[in-house]
Amino acid sequence: MPGEPNGVIRTTCGLTIRSTGRYTAHRHLGLHFILAQMPVCRYAPVSSNVRPHKPPMPNNSLQLLYACLAMVMLTLAVGMLMLFTRVREMRSKRIHPQAASTSVKMSAKLENVQPADNFKNLFEVPVLFYGLVAVALAVGFVPGWLVVGAWLFVALRVLHSLVHCTYNKVYHRLAVFMAGFGLLVGMWVTFVLSVAAKSAA
Repeated sequence: MPGEPNGVIRTTCGLTIRSTGRYTAHRHLGLHFILAQMPVCRYAPVSSNVRPHKPPMPNNSLQLLYACLAMVMLTLAVGMLMLFTRVREMRSKRIHPQAASTSVKMSAKLENVQPADNFKNLFEVPVLFYGLVAVALAVGFVPGWLVVGAWLFVALRVLHSLVHCTYNKVYHRLAVFMAGFGLLVGMWVTFVLSVAAKSAA
């Protein structure tokens, strides 16, 4: 502006701005605005159909999920069997549902409680199996031996349910239970030691 030193722009607000050669003053609606002389960047429009590439889930992780799904399906199957046998026995004996409102009353009036007992079992030790699957997927460490052990545990639980819900031989049921329980304990210990060794390496 006239009368001002070189490189200084005085605005109508009384503010003094020192110019560096990259800014110019522009009058609009009676006010002085400082506009930056910046290069214009042009961006190509992004297509909405483009999706970021996600790597597929490893095969071991999928197999572990399938084993977990098999356990869930076993639990649902035993639950349906429990419901079927309970309703059939109550109808044959003409037991009113209110007369079996508690576990004590039910055990006193119903005889075929094996599916119900096995259904409860499926929410005891198998909870540790679900926990191991969740931890393995969370830390991203799913070795091949873990997948084999998971399917073997599922097979043992299926065998345990078959024995429990049919002829219910206690020694056979106990042997299958102890095999599955020991396998699960070994899987947990081996998994923790393997993760610790991998982290230390």
